[in-house]
Amino acid sequence: MKLNSFKNWEIVQQYYELNYQTRKFASIFFISFLVVIGIYLLIAPFKFSTVSSILPPKQPSSQMLPSSIMNSMNIPAGISNFGSSSLSHVYSDVLKSYSVFSFTYDSLKLGNSRFFKGVKKDKIYDIFRESMDVVVNRSGIIYISFSFGTSYFPSKAAKDSAAILAAAIPNIAMTGLDYVIRQRNNSLSKLTRDFIGSEIENYTTKLDSVELEVEKFQTKNKVIEIDEQTKAVLQQANQVAIELAKAEVDLNIAKNLYSENSQALSMKRDNLNKIKEIYSKIQKGGITDNDAFSIPLENVPALVREYTNLMRSKEIYEQVLLYLQTQYFQEAIQEKRDVPQVDILDWAAVPTERSYPSYKATLLLAFIIDLAIVLTFLYYSRNKQKKQ
Repeated sequence: MKLNSFKNWEIVQQYYELNYQTRKFASIFFISFLVVIGIYLLIAPFKFSTVSSILPPKQPSSQMLPSSIMNSMNIPAGISNFGSSSLSHVYSDVLKSYSVFSFTYDSLKLGNSRFFKGVKKDKIYDIFRESMDVVVNRSGIIYISFSFGTSYFPSKAAKDSAAILAAAIPNIAMTGLDYVIRQRNNSLSKLTRDFIGSEIENYTTKLDSVELEVEKFQTKNKVIEIDEQTKAVLQQANQVAIELAKAEVDLNIAKNLYSENSQALSMKRDNLNKIKEIYSKIQKGGITDNDAFSIPLENVPALVREYTNLMRSKEIYEQVLLYLQTQYFQEAIQEKRDVPQVDILDWAAVPTERSYPSYKATLLLAFIIDLAIVLTFLYYSRNKQKKQ
């Protein structure tokens, strides 16, 4: 305790060893510096800060178009495959876009505000962007920090208005974000629906064309259901072939039993020739001349291949049309829906305390800086005086 007292007395003694002018200048500077800081705090602009947040955007519906159709529409690749985190970053960029700012500007009539009278809209937009800080955390939650301040010599009314705007601007901006995204989604749904509508017309024309080809094929080749008809013709041919084989066996037996001129052998030959004639007609496509839907067996492989290709094309067009019609109605419903796209977690509250200036922190810092400057000045002044 005595040692500390001695040191303090030594510092005081060293101070008074300096000439009067130096001591006077140091004292005036020390007091003046603190007075200037105090005056600045009295006239300094007030700044108010708020924090709000948005939940991670919901993952888009899986009812999206195939990549080939997306490419045909010139929609940017990957727009339908965003993860929640990626969408959060997209939302954060849109939040500071001119579209959202325009919505906020019109909703709050910022041009008529006491803070922006006579200020061009583009300049206000710059202030809007600079005052807003948007951060996306690992979970995809979007945090919005917004600061708004007064000018110098703020009145109580100006302070109250600034505090209100510090909360109102980010809140309206979040509403504007939802509005802009819904408008874009509805526009995209309309664009998609119009495109699908044209594709439905295109595939309807293709389906009508292939159905006409099937009809021509059926008429030309006497075909209704080629699989069933081929099966029936083959069964018929097999039955006749069996009868033909039996007739040949009977004829061979008869040759051993009867003479060449016998009536029984002649009947066996006539029966065999009739069966051969029938079998030949089956091979050529019909037992009678009026048989309009019998297929020549030699043409079956080529006809089956052609018919299968036609029916496959017909089935593909039918399935694509069914899919497109489903998508068309989904997009039509989406276009008419007015479901919020932005899920707000926390709204910005009107701040009751300023974020700047902080009187205690500023005065403490000013005192430390002021004291450091004065002590440095006194130290060099004392050394200079000793040298003299």
